Amino acid sequence: MTKIDDVDLGIILFLSDNPRSTSTSVAKNIFKPQDSRKLIKIDNMIRYRLKRFIGDNIVSRSNTRPVLFTINQGKVFFSDGKLTLQVNGKPLKMDLGYFLVIDGEEEVILRSIDAYEIRHKIEPV
Repeated sequence: MTKIDDVDLGIILFLSDNPRSTSTSVAKNIFKPQDSRKLIKIDNMIRYRLKRFIGDNIVSRSNTRPVLFTINQGKVFFSDGKLTLQVNGKPLKMDLGYFLVIDGEEEVILRSIDAYEIRHKIEPV
């Protein structure tokens, strides 16, 4: 599994909120292209990333037309991050925010959703 960047995180977050979506709906909602030429270019990029996700078993695709993509809920989770440290024999607990967790074959990937929302100025629901 490769590194998950902000575009990947946006795709995963969109599909988790909108299961059974097309690559075009992902492209339109994340990037909001201004014309059809840009939409085609972005849609191709989204399809490339979705193909990688399918190979990593993060996303599944339908055998229908149009092709619909869905998050593999056995591999992708959302959770609050918490850290507990022992400082001078006393527990120090810290909330780290909300995280995307991907349970890969050889590694577990964690990405902060809170940090993503701050970078992209997304208002929490």
